Amino acid sequence: MLQRIREKSQGIIAYTLVGVIALTFALWGVQSLVGAMGNDGSTMAKVEGTSITRPDVERRAQEMLRQVLSNNDQVSPEDINQDMLRQFALNELIQKAVVRHSADQLDMRVSDALVERMIVQNPAFADDQGRFDAELFKQRLRQQGLTPVAYRQQLHEQLLAQQLIGGVAASEFVLPEEAAATQALVTQTRDYQYAVLSAKALADKIELSDQDLDTYYQAHLDRYMAPEHIQVQYVVLDPQDFADDINVTDDQYQQAYERYREQMSKTEQRSAAHILLTFDSPAEREKQMSRLETMRKQLASGEADFADLAQQYSEDPATADKGGELGVIQPGSLDDQFETALDQLKKVGDISPVVETPYGLHLIELTGLNAKPVPPLSDVKSQLRQQIIQQPLKAKMSDRIETLKNLSFSRDQLTQVADEMNLKLSESPILVKGQLTGFWAEDKVAAALFSKEITEDHWISEPVSLKDGRYVAFQSEEYQPRQQQALSEVKDDVRKQLLKERVADQNWARAEQMLDALEQGKQPSLSWQSVDNAARGRSEAPAAVNQQAFKLTLDAQDVARVHLSDGDVALVKLNAVHRPKVSPDSDGVSNFQQALIRRQMQQQQQMMLSQLRQQADVEMSNGAGQP
Repeated sequence: MLQRIREKSQGIIAYTLVGVIALTFALWGVQSLVGAMGNDGSTMAKVEGTSITRPDVERRAQEMLRQVLSNNDQVSPEDINQDMLRQFALNELIQKAVVRHSADQLDMRVSDALVERMIVQNPAFADDQGRFDAELFKQRLRQQGLTPVAYRQQLHEQLLAQQLIGGVAASEFVLPEEAAATQALVTQTRDYQYAVLSAKALADKIELSDQDLDTYYQAHLDRYMAPEHIQVQYVVLDPQDFADDINVTDDQYQQAYERYREQMSKTEQRSAAHILLTFDSPAEREKQMSRLETMRKQLASGEADFADLAQQYSEDPATADKGGELGVIQPGSLDDQFETALDQLKKVGDISPVVETPYGLHLIELTGLNAKPVPPLSDVKSQLRQQIIQQPLKAKMSDRIETLKNLSFSRDQLTQVADEMNLKLSESPILVKGQLTGFWAEDKVAAALFSKEITEDHWISEPVSLKDGRYVAFQSEEYQPRQQQALSEVKDDVRKQLLKERVADQNWARAEQMLDALEQGKQPSLSWQSVDNAARGRSEAPAAVNQQAFKLTLDAQDVARVHLSDGDVALVKLNAVHRPKVSPDSDGVSNFQQALIRRQMQQQQQMMLSQLRQQADVEMSNGAGQP
């Protein structure tokens, strides 16, 4: 997100590295990231034993949000998918941790002196005389939503990555002549003609005998197999069926209600505004601290308005124009020091003491306090009952499951189990393997359903847990393994498929005859359509036709045929190739050359990062598995 700064400071290698470090999901896998983002715990991922926590991800996501907002005046926070932003943040932190670990293994280091030298030598921070300007430095960072501390950390990470993979990038090159030739090839246009041979008329002329159908059927027996299927009797053990039998006393309701009230008091939503001042040295810290203390006194005496001060002095580019307003603060989304200070404010309008975070120094105002009203006991009694009976219900369910398990093992017929446990005996529809729906499609159920014990031994299954908390046990009534379908059952399907193939074959042969006639100088009756100045991947002709036109050469003076949909075939004739004149010395070729080099560098670096990733020990939390 410091694209312009990095381009000026590092050149093409840094430009490429920014793109590589910004790769999202490509190396890690979106499902793993989404699974980790759904985790409620603190640890989102571990890289070589080092944890990436939810606060880490939230802080990085907020940094990204501020940078996006500072660079796009037309974008508001509501326009941005916060969950996706967090996924990007988690991915970036994982990538950086992998690079950092690999660099540590190779004993690579980046000194603070090198970081400072890169900052001082960066033209983006230079005044009109080419000298480093500290105020311009901070101004540029504010525009990007960064503090000096955060920028130094990012630059340190970038330089470390450059040490690790920059050598790969530096070895790539493309000659100007190669770039010119490639650009000329990519930008050339072509004139061609094409004629479509429709297959529709051929279908009515083709007759298929029973022998034709039988021959085709015998040659494609694997296509005509009846899938494995089963029909079962089953019983369902549902905890709600006996939840009504559990008695709840008034004392239990009252105790649960008190706990509920206490929990509700912790769910209040707090909104806040802040004024941020940054510093780059101990002396400047004291100066900024004094400025904020003065502002605090002005606010306490009523001499100033918080929003006015924020608009005038705050260095947070994402919130300053809005009077410092941060909106509703989600727990864990900001630094601990910030949230601790906010939680200590009791009334709307209260102002915190000066708070220091990694971003700088803050004054915080509590702008909103939304405490939800606690409903009376009568309104939540049903909800509380579910909480109260949870443990007794779990114990009773455990006993019932054990009984079902024992009876399923000891009885020959599921009807006996249903009678003894007073459970409803049901019959399933025909269940086709690979086409299951409902709870039958759940992995555990599907695996048991077609197991040898059920299909061949005719046993009663063990109770299988369902995702909704119920349990099911079943026994086969009728089982049909995968078997060959008779021709009489699939005759219509065989006829349709064979006819489709015969039509396509005849039309392809018809096109071959047309090609032979054209080669002999004849002019068969064809409806040619002309296309002029067609570009690669862009033409009014069908895509397959345009692709074929760019495979032909003028020297051969040939006509080619190409398959279209529904058995249609097109003949394609190339008329002209328009090759642009491209000089290796032109600015356009130079830019194209740099683009080719960047592409080759990124490909090499992606391969290296992928290898580093495979070698690293990365764990996603909450069972997401390694990406």
